[in-house]
Amino acid sequence: MRRALKAYDREQPTQILQKVGEIWGTPEIGELVNLGDSTPGPDFAALAPAIDELANAGDPVAREVLQQAAADLVEFVLLVRSKLRRKHAITGEVPVAWTGGVIEKMTLVREAFFAGLHSAAPEMPVGREAVVPLEGALWRAKRLAEEAD
Repeated sequence: MRRALKAYDREQPTQILQKVGEIWGTPEIGELVNLGDSTPGPDFAALAPAIDELANAGDPVAREVLQQAAADLVEFVLLVRSKLRRKHAITGEVPVAWTGGVIEKMTLVREAFFAGLHSAAPEMPVGREAVVPLEGALWRAKRLAEEAD
C-alpha cells in the first residue's frame, strides 16, 4: 500500500488503489487510507493475489512490490545462512528449502527469488519445488532426537 500511495502522490500510473478499494469496499481514497490505518487493520496479506494479478497484467508499481518481496526473501535467507555459519561454525553451503504460496504461486516472486539467491550465493543448493512444512518439522524432530541420544 505504501508504494501505491507514493505512486498516487507522484501521479504515477497504477491500478493498485482502485483494486484494493474494490476489495475493501472503499471507493474513495480517504476511506481506503482510514481503513488501512485502522486498528485492528485489514488483512494486507490477503491482497497478495490481487497484486500478483496486476503485476502480471503489467502494472509497474505492482511489479515493483513483487520485486521487493523477492529481494526481502533473498535477504532473509542470506541472513539465516550467515547466522547459521557464525553460530554453528558451518563452513559449507546451507541448503535452502521453501514452502508457501508467495514463492509457489507468484511467478515473478519465484523467479526473482531464485535469481537473487543464485547471484548472491551461486553454490547454495536451493530446492526447486516447495516442501511440505510437516516434513521439515519431522526431519528437525528426528535430528534433535538423534542429537539427544
